[in-house]
Amino acid sequence: MSQSLGKAYQDGKIGPALTGALTGKQPSEADIRKSAYNAPGELADAFFVALVTRQPLLLTGLPGVGKTAFAEHVAACMGLDLEIFNVKTRTEGREFLYSFDDVARFRDANDRALIDSHVRRGLVNYVTPHGLGLAILRAIGPTAIVQPQALDRASPHILPGRTFHEVFGRKEGAEAMTLREAFPQVFPDDKQTEPKLVVVLIDEIDKAPRDAPNDLLDEFDRMRFDMREAGIGGLCAPQNYRPIVIVTSNNERQLPPAFLRRCVYHHLELAPDRLQEILAARMKGNGKDTTLTPAAAQTLAARLTRIFTGLHQQPGQAERRPGTAEFLGAAAVLLAEPNQAAVMGSWRANADLTGRLAAVLAKTNDEVSAIRNVIETMQD
Repeated sequence: MSQSLGKAYQDGKIGPALTGALTGKQPSEADIRKSAYNAPGELADAFFVALVTRQPLLLTGLPGVGKTAFAEHVAACMGLDLEIFNVKTRTEGREFLYSFDDVARFRDANDRALIDSHVRRGLVNYVTPHGLGLAILRAIGPTAIVQPQALDRASPHILPGRTFHEVFGRKEGAEAMTLREAFPQVFPDDKQTEPKLVVVLIDEIDKAPRDAPNDLLDEFDRMRFDMREAGIGGLCAPQNYRPIVIVTSNNERQLPPAFLRRCVYHHLELAPDRLQEILAARMKGNGKDTTLTPAAAQTLAARLTRIFTGLHQQPGQAERRPGTAEFLGAAAVLLAEPNQAAVMGSWRANADLTGRLAAVLAKTNDEVSAIRNVIETMQD
């Protein structure tokens, strides 16, 4: 199935089978289903639209709701590599594509030993592709020929003029270099000769400075970018190898409208039945992590879900509500409890267990009180 899904995307023939594969409604190979993630139908449909339109899929929702896991699941189902780029509070637009070590270049430019030996490192030696930029390079392929500004002759004013020797550190008179020679770290498999389709996860883009997403508008539209510092331009992914991009946001800040217009949007809600399904799957483990029977796992998941429902629905509780991440932590606490008989008994009568659950679910004193109150009023 994985090969057929990936080929269907490359051929522009994505069909309804994709939705079935992602939601688990169709059988698949055991190694492809290793992520054990069954996407809600609406999420699979949104991803279907993103593939058809060749646009990034923007996923929003509480931390732990399954945004990152969905990207991992997509890569597993389609049999593709997953490139993860974790956004930081100081991430600049360029860094979604590559980084350039200005400090190392300045140091080498003033290194008397290098100057006296007439050794000069090419500008590409200071470039580290990652995130979307790495995926675009892999889509172009290791045998593609790259030259200074060779792919950007139509707009030579965009990049500063560089000689081949400056860019690649080769002897004067050399005319071309392959992408593998220029960026060997991008193509670690020496046997790879063809372009590669890659799934890219840009995780928690709302952490970046507000203007950073606007620096990616052209890159998202055309899957093309320039390495200005290295004097290389017009690096563009072929249409049939266009990276599959999934962007996540915890809604910590509003994203720019121009960026939103270039994405297919889907918000992941954490419905109680969905939470119970996630918790039960986590508690069943892989057959090695726990000895819980499926029925016991379902019982404990149902109890945690009732706490979730009580906290989210009862008026007068703390404003912040625990999300999926906290409830997965609570599940880990229950699984680590040595006295499983006590765990399966009454939680209202188990002050120690109640305290441990409150510690992982609550972040303030008000939340501790709210959680204890819900457990006290909850029927076993």
